[in-house]
Amino acid sequence: MIGQLALAGLGSAPAFDYEAPAACPDSRSFQAEVAARRTSEANPAGPASSPPVARASSPASTPPPRISVRIESEPAGFRGKLAFDDGHAEITRELESPDCAELVRALGLVAAVLLNSQDDTAAPAPSAQAPQPAPAIPEPAPKPESSHSGSAGSRADHWAVSTGLALSFDAGALPELIVAPRLSLSVEYWPSRRWGAAFGVSASAPAQNVVAVEGSNATIGFAAARPEGCLVGRPSPHLGFAGCASFELGRLEGSSTASTGTQRESWFTPGALLRGELRLIRPLWIFAQGSLSFPLVRSDFFFSRPGSPDSRAPVYAVPAVALGAGVGLAVRFE
Repeated sequence: MIGQLALAGLGSAPAFDYEAPAACPDSRSFQAEVAARRTSEANPAGPASSPPVARASSPASTPPPRISVRIESEPAGFRGKLAFDDGHAEITRELESPDCAELVRALGLVAAVLLNSQDDTAAPAPSAQAPQPAPAIPEPAPKPESSHSGSAGSRADHWAVSTGLALSFDAGALPELIVAPRLSLSVEYWPSRRWGAAFGVSASAPAQNVVAVEGSNATIGFAAARPEGCLVGRPSPHLGFAGCASFELGRLEGSSTASTGTQRESWFTPGALLRGELRLIRPLWIFAQGSLSFPLVRSDFFFSRPGSPDSRAPVYAVPAVALGAGVGLAVRFE
């Protein structure tokens, strides 16, 4: 392979075991990075800066060193673990970065320094020169000073605030489908990197329908707000979901051209909501959601017909189940 061919001139070619998400550089890129870094680390001042040093050949029974790399995606970046096994001991290093290509370059530098250190230990020192100490192995970059470890979005135990605007489609509160903008605001707490809890509230713009019954017009208006408590998850830095319990609180009002009175009814509706999210660019997310709710007060709106065998002319009756859906954009601050 490319990395192994390039490394062959600097000692025994190591065996690579590399695993990373599709968005990261592949195994060949990592091996090429190790080869380039190893060459520059072995001769930092250029090829003419020092004479070639003979390497001691390894015994046939000694296996080549093995370098294993595992990279995993996290809510706000990537975490990489490198294991270096020279047949006698295993050294591990872990690094984090929001950019996978940058992480692979850093892991390549660590691998190159470890390989150079092994070669310098195995090679006999020239008689005219004093033994040189093995180069130091770079430690992972220190994390910022904070009351929490890690960066926002990738660490456990952090808070986030999001606000969103959606176009909602709701059926059940009024005779016809309500299409209206819905504003939302929520606060999230993430005790772990992948799971958290959120509490929020959303409200749609007031809406009304006009219904014609027996030559008269009835107007029914609706306004409500919906508190939500959610279990939120983030399987990758770009995907999120939420399962919520909700309780919508509002009011229905009915009036008609045939009378001067106004009928007012309460709207108490527990329900459940599912939401899926996709991050476009930080901090902007696009989301889609659907809801199912059950009105506790099923109001009837009607015209009174005094003196008629049937004293009521039905206008609208709230159903047993209300449905909702929406798509929108949200901004999340972490």
